[in-house]
Amino acid sequence: MITYRSIQPSDHAELGRIIVDTWKFDQFTGGPEGATHFGQSYLLSCLLRESYTCVALREGRPVGVIVGSDCRKGRKRWHWGAYFRALRHAVPLLFDRSFRRGNGEWSGYGETLAALDRAVGYPFDAELSLFLVDESCRGLGIGKQLYRNLMEHFAAEGIESFYVHTDTGCNHRFYEAQGLQRLAEAATEFSYAGVEKVTVFVYGQKK
Repeated sequence: MITYRSIQPSDHAELGRIIVDTWKFDQFTGGPEGATHFGQSYLLSCLLRESYTCVALREGRPVGVIVGSDCRKGRKRWHWGAYFRALRHAVPLLFDRSFRRGNGEWSGYGETLAALDRAVGYPFDAELSLFLVDESCRGLGIGKQLYRNLMEHFAAEGIESFYVHTDTGCNHRFYEAQGLQRLAEAATEFSYAGVEKVTVFVYGQKK
């Protein structure tokens, strides 16, 4: 049985593991401990500005998550608790040689996304900040239900436009199937999740 609820701190460890396993983030660290810190740091960074979270549970175990962030003036949030927890996991990564070697690639990836956002130049109401489903549970409709839950929340809050960053290391075609428009794309030298030189995208729904 699949159930859905807001994220809880007890979910973080399992969701961090899913992040690492899904996107093969362990390739950027020197061992399991570093990979755990990376997964937690990534998860918490996605929760810094969240205004909506939904976790899918299968027999009580987190198997998927979606996070939305309201970007409208006066609605933006900043969660200091998530910030300090993310920092606590980020600091050990500074001493991980493998992570430090790959940090330049991550910086380049982030700069490419920032350039795409500037090129799009649209004042979106919200961002879809994080969306993933455990590989063992794909094909069960969990992703579609998580996405539907977020869309219902956006509608209830009067959010009419939103965007999402994605790339060829993810199932980016899902967003096209949901009717989102591909607004911008760029090739990179960054490789992860078994995909060489990923292409990054901005998908979105405008008013």
